[in-house]
Amino acid sequence: MKMLNRISLTYAATVAFVLTFVLAPAAETMAQAEGQKPALVVSIASADVLLGDISYLTKAAGAPELGGFVNLMAGQYVGGLDTKKPSGIYVNVVGDAPTGIAFVAVSDFDQVVATIEQSVGELEDVGGGVRKLSLQRDIFVKHQGGWAFISDSAANLNGLPDDPTKMLDGLNEQYNIGIRIGVQSIPEQLRERALGEIKNGFEAAMAGQAGNTTERELQENLGRQSIDSLSQFMKEADEVTIGWGVDKGDGKTYLDFSVTAVD
Repeated sequence: MKMLNRISLTYAATVAFVLTFVLAPAAETMAQAEGQKPALVVSIASADVLLGDISYLTKAAGAPELGGFVNLMAGQYVGGLDTKKPSGIYVNVVGDAPTGIAFVAVSDFDQVVATIEQSVGELEDVGGGVRKLSLQRDIFVKHQGGWAFISDSAANLNGLPDDPTKMLDGLNEQYNIGIRIGVQSIPEQLRERALGEIKNGFEAAMAGQAGNTTERELQENLGRQSIDSLSQFMKEADEVTIGWGVDKGDGKTYLDFSVTAVD
């Protein structure tokens, strides 16, 4: 079954925050994995679309100068990028190890490299078309077919797809920014660990809570019901999709939230 509702920004943002917290243990690496439903897909529209919509929204809000400022500032970061194509992140979990890949379209990879090296440090050529950036942890970059692929492991940059936008599962055609979470693709032990951290945080908060006993009991009951609901959700939800877009035809922006349940 599937439910799709346009809901308030406040509620959707809260849901997104909770889901991001739940997924935090599974987002430690970014390298490609195949053969299973992805645990997380993030789609980001092209720079042209994003900046165009920001200009439209700020103009509609009566602050066109803000949109102009954003476009001016963005100019220094999009040099060498293909501003007409989307970018994204694809994360999977194999066993207990999260794996994924990030990708962005480039028109001049050498310019991108020069910008990176001027900002954060030299990219070392480690062979096979892969370059390494040494920060707090090593980051590997490979240029192939007009795309820059990024991972924390050089081995994960083998067998790259010709068109990585196919991994976005259509999110790039629907939203400016889209996030799809395959809840059941996250191992149960990771989901339980995340839920345990939420429970521990709640218990710690309640232990330090002072004030009226009746109010405290009410807050505790509501909190425990919310945790129980989240636990049930993590068992029964199959996919969660959150997407933000702009509808210039109707003159509005919107946030979609959809859930697909397991059979």
